[in-house]
Amino acid sequence: MTYGGEQGQQEAQKLVQIWLNSNYLGYQETGFMVEKYDAETPGIPGAGGEYSVQSGFGWTNGVMLSFLNTYGWNSDATTQTSSV
Repeated sequence: MTYGGEQGQQEAQKLVQIWLNSNYLGYQETGFMVEKYDAETPGIPGAGGEYSVQSGFGWTNGVMLSFLNTYGWNSDATTQTSSV
């Protein structure tokens, strides 16, 4: 099922690749995945919430695998260092 037509799908692809890139940069820097990443600085763990950032958090790993399965990996996206 798709929403937003061609333009919506292109925007979704862009957002997914930025999110994947942030996770990838964070993993490269630390050697592990974390629960959440900063929305403004790719690769940096997020802050705030009810508890400190958790490493190896399951939903982050699962969403990353799902996005990679659905959208694939755009190696050019690793040069994107700003959020939308």
